[in-house]
Amino acid sequence: MKTNYIGIPFDASKAHRATIISSDSKYLGDLSLNGEYESAEDIFKSAQAMHPKEDVWYLEVEDKSGEPVWEVGDDEDGLLVVSYEGTELAKGGSLRGIMKSIEDYASPFSVIAVDTKKGKVLKQEISIQDYRLIPAYYREMKREFPNAEIRVEDSTGVSMYAKGGEIDSVIERYKKVVSEGGFMNCELFCNKIHNDRSFKEFNKLPYKGVDSLKSGDVLQFGSDDNPRHYAIYLDGDKVLEVESWGGEPREYSLSENIEEYEEISAIYRIDKKSKGGSIKYKGYFTGKLSFLNW
Repeated sequence: MKTNYIGIPFDASKAHRATIISSDSKYLGDLSLNGEYESAEDIFKSAQAMHPKEDVWYLEVEDKSGEPVWEVGDDEDGLLVVSYEGTELAKGGSLRGIMKSIEDYASPFSVIAVDTKKGKVLKQEISIQDYRLIPAYYREMKREFPNAEIRVEDSTGVSMYAKGGEIDSVIERYKKVVSEGGFMNCELFCNKIHNDRSFKEFNKLPYKGVDSLKSGDVLQFGSDDNPRHYAIYLDGDKVLEVESWGGEPREYSLSENIEEYEEISAIYRIDKKSKGGSIKYKGYFTGKLSFLNW
């Protein structure tokens, strides 16, 4: 197999994990590397061996920090290894983070190449209905604009390409809600974080401990018959919330909330078929008001 290199030579000892993409743009999963492979060719062959019934197209290879540093993929006459070290593409997040959390976003999607120094959009593909096409557009723009920042956004303009995956995308949505302002209580705040989705669009799950939580989950405190508070789970012992009517959005302690409200009675997790926008805002209020936390 002939291998062509673009940019800084591939250092297999620094390769930590590879995201595997098929020729029809499917996310096939991850391959743990941990510096145990000798070459890009070995890594690509292992990915093919993991998925013998699939046509492996390319791999996005991350270093230990989780930053995408190399791309290893099919070329016309063999294998092409592209290094993005030192470019904007190694400073964002990973395609793995996008594809693993895609169900939390609303279609259609956009892939955008941006010159961050000039604040200029170089190219964009909009109204992508099928999320499986994202890797193809993403790879095409990386090749065409290696020094640009490649952004993937959902229908609301929320960026899906963020270091830290879903945690950072929740933080980005939180900042957007804070910047928009408005008079909210805890329930309306959670709805706004999730693109104005009402709770009936969420999957209601039992609480099975902190380890069962995902960033972006809505936590219901108190009993099912008498819910007393809602908050967005972030990570570890951190939640995002509005404490009471008209309160400022804040980051707070999960354990403090459990102590105050005694229990988490349910988790609301986004249904991937939900498109959002079911709650229509009128001024600072929504059509459905709650009497939580007066």
